[in-house]
Parts: sequence; C-alpha cells; structure tokens
Amino acid sequence: MKSILLFIYGSMFLFSNINARNSEITIEDLIKNQFALYPKMEARDLYKFLHQAAMGSEHAVRDTTAVKVWMKNEIAELDTTIPNELIEQLSPDGNLVRVNLRPYITAGDKPEELLKAFVSTANDFSGSKETLSGYISAAKKLIARKEISVDENIFSSLTNELERSGFPAIHHSLTYEKLYKPAYRVIDRKYLMIKK
Repeated sequence: MKSILLFIYGSMFLFSNINARNSEITIEDLIKNQFALYPKMEARDLYKFLHQAAMGSEHAVRDTTAVKVWMKNEIAELDTTIPNELIEQLSPDGNLVRVNLRPYITAGDKPEELLKAFVSTANDFSGSKETLSGYISAAKKLIARKEISVDENIFSSLTNELERSGFPAIHHSLTYEKLYKPAYRVIDRKYLMIKK
C-alpha cells in the first residue's frame, strides 16, 4: 500500500512540476508522465506523442469551417466519464501542450477560443524533424532501460519505417482509442486563454 501511495504522490509531483513549465523538465520526464497517465500506451501512441512534441499540429488548417464542425461533433459525443488533466505538456520548453476537451468544456471555457488557438498553432508553428529524431532516440533509451513498457523491436521498426516516409503524423492505436477515448487539441501556449 505504501509503495502505491508513493507512486501516486510521485506522479502528482512530477505532473505538478510539468504544469508549472519547469525549465528542468526533459522529454524523458514527459514521456514517463504520459505512461503514468496512460499506462496502456503502445508504440504508435508514443510516436504520436513525440511527433506532436516536435512537430506541433499535424498540418496547416485551410478550412476553418471543417475544423469547427469536427470540434462541435467531437464535443457532442464526449464520454464525460473519462477523467483527464486539462493540460498535458508536450514539449520540454512548455510551449506545446495538449488541451483535453472534457475538462476544458466542463470548466466553462469557450470552444471558439480553443478553435482559434488550434488554427493559429496549426498554421504558425514550425516543427523540427531533427528534434523529433532526438526525441525518438531518447524514447529508445528509456525502452532499453525498461523505464517504459513498449516493445523495443516494434518501436524501432515503426520509427525506422516512419523516418523513411519523412516522419508523417499517425493515429493512436486502437487500444488507446478504446481505453482513453482521446479528445484534445495540440496548442501553442501563447495562443491559449483558459479560465482559472
């Protein structure tokens, strides 16, 4: 029981430091935090997290009407029984975050504001494939040291194939989708306006 409590408090301490935009946070810390939040993450989910941390949103937004409809439909179908933190830090510098829709909407924040922040991030943020490659190397070291539970061969094979394809964005695994029903937007904090 004591070890479980220590793990929970340790995770809470790490997450509170991450939310504070601590400049000492590393990509390794952020990866481990994701596994504390979503222990059934698979190789695809880890790559997706790293891709978002380095590249931001998946692509520029040219049709704002389509993303508005997408968000409206997603909000209408939200499973509110799943708990999420409001903000999950993606990049070590604290600039890129995932804003989870469930707590965002519950807090009474306006979807239109988040939509604007998402579109601005998608259109203005310049990602770095070199940074992504470095993040993948860091993740491989964590896997080799068994600090996170991902199959080493599957992750290496997946990331090698995706590197040859120019590091495209990919979807979450079916397991992740089923268990966690992800509903978030990748946002640059400078565009973010949230009630406190």
